[in-house]
Amino acid sequence: MAAINEAWSVLSDPARRARYDADLRVGADVPVSRVRDDRSTTSYVYVPSATPARFPWRFVLFLVVIATAAILVLGALTNGSEPAPIDNLVQVGSCVDIDDARGEAFEVPCDGLHEAEVKEIVPFDGVCSTGLIGYRDRQGMGKVCVVVR
Repeated sequence: MAAINEAWSVLSDPARRARYDADLRVGADVPVSRVRDDRSTTSYVYVPSATPARFPWRFVLFLVVIATAAILVLGALTNGSEPAPIDNLVQVGSCVDIDDARGEAFEVPCDGLHEAEVKEIVPFDGVCSTGLIGYRDRQGMGKVCVVVR
């Protein structure tokens, strides 16, 4: 791949191409090797120098800037995220209703009527902070400490 890149850079630059062609005609010491094929004609094969191809930093930086700008613009133009669907995995900030008969709390949508909001989750043998009431999590994750509305 490095040889192809080097050949392309020579062929695409008119000054370098002219110098290469002139060196071939003069027979100067250039990185070219003669190859004889079966038709007894001599052709020349370019042997690239040992310099590696340069990495296109400017192009990569340009792509990063464009991608960052696109992400920021799309973020500014879109509305906030949709409310999380009810997955019955109670976590801090979830809205819950209380089943007093079983002593359990289960998740409900926050945009509707709900009895409480989860402030912390503690192990079954843990104690809720002052002012919070503990109920068992329906999924068995522990005890949810809620603020009753």
